[in-house]
Amino acid sequence: LGGLGPIVGMGVTAFPRTGVCNLLPDYQILCILDSSDLSWLNRTVKVKSAKRDFAGRVEKLNTLALLRLRSTQRYLRSLGGNISLFIYKSSKLIEEIADRNGYRLLASRSDLRDAYEDKWEFRRIAREIGFPLPAGEQLTIDNFSREVFGKLQDKLGTDLVFQITDYSKGGGV
Repeated sequence: LGGLGPIVGMGVTAFPRTGVCNLLPDYQILCILDSSDLSWLNRTVKVKSAKRDFAGRVEKLNTLALLRLRSTQRYLRSLGGNISLFIYKSSKLIEEIADRNGYRLLASRSDLRDAYEDKWEFRRIAREIGFPLPAGEQLTIDNFSREVFGKLQDKLGTDLVFQITDYSKGGGV
């Protein structure tokens, strides 16, 4: 990890970015929300909140909106050169800003991620090459019904997990 320079975990809230705080040298967090846990988190890692520490209104609650803030750009420049951004999920627009400003992204670039993130396609490829997969079924939402649900329970058991595999934007759906 030598030569990375300052590493800034960025996102809407600070807590999900704390997992690497003891692993990465010169790591800090830049988030949007001024949540009640920030004073506690600041004991372990330096945390800046756009709502609390920066001027400017954040358009949306996402990493791109945080990165677009002039105050965020000023803050990142104040850290010196060779800045690395640790983000959950990149996008073309985030990559353009990072490239333009010379920031290194510690995340898969969107063209690579998009090619392999599609869970439907992943399961298809895995079956094709004989890769072992957990028991499961793939079906379109239009083909899901109470009858199908019952058949899935009969086949797989009553403890089922459903995941939308073709939803490409946002999490927690």
